Amino acid sequence: MILGAMKCGTTSLAHILSTHPDIGFSIPKETDFFVDSPSWKEELANYHSFFPKQEKKLYGEGSTCYTKYPRFNLEIWEDIYQYNSTMKFIYMMRHPVDRLISHYMHLFEMRYLETSIQQAIVYKAELINVSRYYMQIKPYIDRFGKDNVLFVDFDEFTEEPNKVMQSVSDFLEISSSAYKIKDFKKVHANKSIGGHPKKHKKYYQPQGLYKYIRNHYPKLWEKITDNTKRTFTQKVSLDDKHRRIVINMVEQDICNMEELWGRDLSKWLK
Repeated sequence: MILGAMKCGTTSLAHILSTHPDIGFSIPKETDFFVDSPSWKEELANYHSFFPKQEKKLYGEGSTCYTKYPRFNLEIWEDIYQYNSTMKFIYMMRHPVDRLISHYMHLFEMRYLETSIQQAIVYKAELINVSRYYMQIKPYIDRFGKDNVLFVDFDEFTEEPNKVMQSVSDFLEISSSAYKIKDFKKVHANKSIGGHPKKHKKYYQPQGLYKYIRNHYPKLWEKITDNTKRTFTQKVSLDDKHRRIVINMVEQDICNMEELWGRDLSKWLK
């Protein structure tokens, strides 16, 4: 499972992994099965339907909602442990402020938010909580063990993808030369700027008339769902005051993550 964090390159990594012959990756990438499934044991057939039927060495998914505590299932790691106690996890992280900005842009474009980023920092707790990486991943480590969790730095993934993919391959015990994609630097999915415009949230799983229009009148559907006026043309920025507010709120978490990861993360405090 690629657990997250949201807006840290999980879609790009999932795309690369999906091209490996030993991996059967889910469609869609984010099944969110364990997010809100109180009767999940009775619904496993539905969960397994997301994965290819061909026999593979590994099966994978990339649900970033699995590290959005406390918004969803408050014991999600326990449910996953009951499902598979030997599960392996990949957790991607980046500068907490940069991640928060991309997260805000995503929510604003899909109309989950109508406020400025300065207001959102105060009133949308999820923006801060998802950037509290230690808080999000520690329960998984406590339950599954540190050896079953691989940390990935977003900056390293974008700057040295071959090196990162080697470590991912070693972690998953698969060949690093079998990916169908050979130039990892060309893979950059789900961009905040310059990617495909995001639709209004109500159009992502259309029902009734909307679903009929999507299936039978694609040009009309494209016109209805046009959200370009809502799409950002440049990255949102935070002034020094609000940037410091965010860092202050996650500083202790960064220090804890430094100790857990055994890596200098002082760059995240600036």
